Amino acid sequence: MRQKITLSAVSLVLIAVGATTAATLSASHNGAPQLTSATPHVTKSATAGPSASPSTAPTQTRTTTSSPSSTTPSSTGTGSSSGGTSSSQPASADPHQVRTQAWLTASEMPFAGSLTWNAQSSKMDSDQQLTSTIGYVANTANYQALTICGDPAAFMRQTIGAQIQAFDSTPASSGNNQATQYIFFFSSASAAQQGYAWLQDQYTSNCSGITSTGAQLTQVASAGSSGMAWLTEKASSGLPDLPLYDREYFVLRGDTIAYVSVTSYPHTLAKSYDDAGVLSTIAGHLCIYGGSCG
Repeated sequence: MRQKITLSAVSLVLIAVGATTAATLSASHNGAPQLTSATPHVTKSATAGPSASPSTAPTQTRTTTSSPSSTTPSSTGTGSSSGGTSSSQPASADPHQVRTQAWLTASEMPFAGSLTWNAQSSKMDSDQQLTSTIGYVANTANYQALTICGDPAAFMRQTIGAQIQAFDSTPASSGNNQATQYIFFFSSASAAQQGYAWLQDQYTSNCSGITSTGAQLTQVASAGSSGMAWLTEKASSGLPDLPLYDREYFVLRGDTIAYVSVTSYPHTLAKSYDDAGVLSTIAGHLCIYGGSCG
């Protein structure tokens, strides 16, 4: 799933003018951006410079200061494709080793009550297939888009690699909706904290490439320095490759950051949702890698 960086069938999200060098993301496979050998081109929006500030400051709504749940996954098996350890003995943050406890199930993905999410094969979306649905993504991957705000290359260079899982949805009557989950791995907890702080800055002060086009960027939930959720709605005259609706969740735990994105091209998904609950669920799973999990 990462030979496209996520979300099976669409140049998914982490923004950025991805004119990184060799590969580019193409919108295919039900929402997850894919790396291809095509000539790099701008998608989503041009990256704002370090000192740029959005022309329209994000308006914070439905923000909650409660921290994500500290529930630690109960299963503690080990192995390269399943299991892990308890929060008292955090699992090694190895992007080549899958801990199934760290991942949301299809029924835990946002909007699972109205959509049926179907995990896609990771073969076409990643640099290396780790399981049938989870792939490895190198930190040198060239993304045209990853998150809505922030240069994907600048972010990926901070990591030691990532894992990705993409979903499409049924029924077909619900329109073109896709979801993707990433886990980004860092060399240490302090490096992960720096990566998270970088993301916070991109969303709060450095996303003018999106907001200057009329897109509405709203923080819909917060867990202080360890979790945040954002909703982006495209303006009618906005960037052609920007989805009409994109909901993003970020959670920091130990040496990792989890990123979940839900994209709706026909904009059929609700604007109001239990985003704090989603952050809590993600945090509970990610505690396998340590952090403040109680």
